[in-house]
Amino acid sequence: MPEYTTPPKNQQLIQPIGLFDSDGALVTDPTISAGDFKVYTDGVDMGNMDNLPTVTPAGGVRVELILSAAEMNGDTVMVYWHDPDGAWRDGYAAIQPTGNPLSGLSTTAGMDAAHALLATPDQVNEQCDAALADYDPPTKTELDAALAGLNDVTAAEVWTNPERRCTIVGATFNAAATGDTIIAKRGDFWSFDITGGGSVVGRVGEKLYFTIKASRDDTDLEATIDISETTGLLRANGADPAQASDGSLTVLDEVAGNFHIEVEATVTALFTPGPYCYDMQVMRESGPETLFDGTFNIPADVKRGTS
Repeated sequence: MPEYTTPPKNQQLIQPIGLFDSDGALVTDPTISAGDFKVYTDGVDMGNMDNLPTVTPAGGVRVELILSAAEMNGDTVMVYWHDPDGAWRDGYAAIQPTGNPLSGLSTTAGMDAAHALLATPDQVNEQCDAALADYDPPTKTELDAALAGLNDVTAAEVWTNPERRCTIVGATFNAAATGDTIIAKRGDFWSFDITGGGSVVGRVGEKLYFTIKASRDDTDLEATIDISETTGLLRANGADPAQASDGSLTVLDEVAGNFHIEVEATVTALFTPGPYCYDMQVMRESGPETLFDGTFNIPADVKRGTS
């Protein structure tokens, strides 16, 4: 429910209204003349409004009543309107101003009264001191015990967790991994390990794949890189590779899920620098399972030719 704030007494008020014709429709761009609007403050006839109401914006239906501070100096203000030509209906607006607690701030006495409501610097300091006194920081013994608890998780518990993180070991290029993100430069010979994927023992037909794509919606034929454990390089930059041996996927430890990947520099030189997505999947009796999934960033090399 919206909150209604009453206007302050003895201050100018701009109040929008609408004027209606005999059919009850708002009148567009009504003609307003002197004497059409009168003000009564606390029952006293104040005569015509000090300010003639205006249509704002011009040509619209919104009419602004501009009541002066003198007209607003009362407990009840009534604005009554009447059009002698009958273009719009008679009407009125009742306004009940309230005392303005800030109206006296322009005077020295008013400013002093306002300052009296504020906390002094000493009071603020006392409140800060009290808050600090109530604070009970942990002791060194408590901190040591909390930190020691972080070391209770074993490596085996980490790798058996359903959500795993890959560890990238750079070999012949400057590779970096943050979480599930791999960075490898275009035009370099790629040779790196991905570890901790979990057991791939009993995989169907040694079907294990490492794939990089520009979009997850791309088909396998559109893959930037698609490498099979058994076949080697299947796709390179969305096309058949010059030779399957230009890429390889080797299992280093099928129990821990450690793998080694290599891609020839002649293949990586074909790639457009930018962010890609990658995953590694294994085919099990129950169907395919994703071992790794993340972002593969390929930054541009500076020198393109080395011959």
